[in-house]
Parts: sequence; structure tokens; C-alpha cells
Amino acid sequence: MTTIAVKDGVMACDSCWLDDNEVHSTSLTKITRLKSGALLGEAGDVDSRAMVRLLQNVKTFEQVPLSADLAATNLADYAGLLLFPSGKVAMLSVSRSSTTGGCSAGAHEVNRGGAAVGSGAGIAVGAMDSGKSAREAVEIACRRDPYSKAPVHVVSVKPAVKKAVKKKG
Repeated sequence: MTTIAVKDGVMACDSCWLDDNEVHSTSLTKITRLKSGALLGEAGDVDSRAMVRLLQNVKTFEQVPLSADLAATNLADYAGLLLFPSGKVAMLSVSRSSTTGGCSAGAHEVNRGGAAVGSGAGIAVGAMDSGKSAREAVEIACRRDPYSKAPVHVVSVKPAVKKAVKKKG
């Protein structure tokens, strides 16, 4: 229950974290910069540390773990966007049946421009298809999706370069 969107090398997310009773318990980013330089935006299971560890060094789609490895994270309801340093994007999912225990997991490369996951994904994709940025798309989703809340966090796959300040002398 969130909105995460990616477009043009920029990832944006809402801030709403809900507990089991659907109470807004905290406001934090849902985007992690991995050791590889990639950005991981996550929706679904709150404790996804196993997925973060699995993806920590992944730099390209070819390095994304296989479905069995994604399933082995034991997540029950997970969707993620992985924005590589190259600007390419992978969509990840893990879904576990509460009745049978069966698991479906996978990854695919996104090749149609912007992408989004979470409860506000449809709203965000529509906004990006209409020319909005990832940030604007999540802002729109926050206004329409009851499970997405501002403030919106935005991270570029290319970290900002800090300019050295010359001292007068």
C-alpha cells in the first residue's frame, strides 16, 4: 500500500507506512540506494531486508536473481522497482498464497518508459504517460490513493555531485 514510480533515471515514493491495523505508523522513504549504485523502491512487506541483501550488488538486469532465489526471501506480498545505474529498470514481485503456501516470484525488464508499483501504481503510470515526472506522478497518486501519503521522496540514480567551495585567501 504505497506508490513508487520511476521515470528518466529518477525514482519517487510516498511516505506512508501502515501497521497491520492499517494505521499510519510512520513517514519514511521506501527507496534504498544499494552498494551497486542501483536504487530499490519497495512496496508490500514491511520487513524486506532479505531482498535488500539479495540485490545489494546487482548492477544489471542480467544479474537479477532467478525466481527461486527471489521466492527464497520468504516475502509474502512484495513488489519492487530496481533502477540500475544505467537508467534501465526491472520490476520484481513475490506473492505467497496464505492458503496453499505456494509462491510466485519473478522479475522483468521495464521497456515502456515509466513504471510504478503499489496501490497507487495505476494512477502514477497514467500520470507519467501524460507527461508527468515520477515526482509529479506520486504527488498525484497521494491525492487519489487512500494508502499513499505525502511527503514525496525523490532520488536520482546518479548521485548529486558536491562542488568544492573555494576559500578566499
